[in-house]
Amino acid sequence: MIGGYAQHGEANDALELFSWMFKQDGLVKPNSFTISCALIACARLAALRLGRQIHAYIFRNHFDSAFLYVANCLIDMYAKSGDIDVARFVFDNLKQKNFVSWTSIMTGYGMHGRGEEALEVFEEMRRLGEHAAKQLLELNSENDGSYTLLSNIYANARRWKDVARVRSLMKNIGIRKRPGCSWVQGKKGTTTFYVADKTHPQSKQIYEILRVLIQRIKVLGYVPETSFALHDVDDEEKDDLLFEHSEKLALAYGILISAPGAPHPNHQELACLWGLPQCHYLHIHDH
Repeated sequence: MIGGYAQHGEANDALELFSWMFKQDGLVKPNSFTISCALIACARLAALRLGRQIHAYIFRNHFDSAFLYVANCLIDMYAKSGDIDVARFVFDNLKQKNFVSWTSIMTGYGMHGRGEEALEVFEEMRRLGEHAAKQLLELNSENDGSYTLLSNIYANARRWKDVARVRSLMKNIGIRKRPGCSWVQGKKGTTTFYVADKTHPQSKQIYEILRVLIQRIKVLGYVPETSFALHDVDDEEKDDLLFEHSEKLALAYGILISAPGAPHPNHQELACLWGLPQCHYLHIHDH
């Protein structure tokens, strides 16, 4: 049940059921699979505090039989919950690493805008003769995620020729990148936003809040980091592309429904989550 909830995006339900297990006076104990599913749910919610508690439980109870699988989930959880340095610590202390291990830490660095380090990991993987470097594309030849990961690593390292090469390869094979999305989770449920999304009934208010926010932080000295946008468009268009990122729309909506006088203010119950590399100047996560 916990795995089913986690795999179908019902992370809250997965973690509630996982917590219920520990209230049964030891009658039901989690195994490696259960632990992994709980970590997947934590990663989806960026629930760092609970993830740390699960890590401590793993350490105390010696989950050796499937530790690599559990460890890979730990790396993913820490990376997506905002603690990429601990993710790297877990990665560095693995006695064995597989394709998922390498991909998880590279994805984490990409999410945190640390392209140089992601590229260093990729090069290290190749130097060690890991098949993972080749598998990254070969075993996932129809999966856009592997190509997107590699493209983002090159983009963060400003290796635009390599970005163009990966995108050209995607086009030739017929792979299209799935649109990134972000979620706002409040008392009334979850609301999803996509890049340049204008489908929400309150889109006008959302974009107005975002416009005011950008204006205010510019007064404080903010300059858009356009080097991470497409390099073949002019600066004004780059600003517009950055302005419409899904995580910014989600954040603006969160502010809208949390503002004094809102019909159902969420206050501290609000969490903003995203399924794409995080923006370099608007970054929040749930604890």
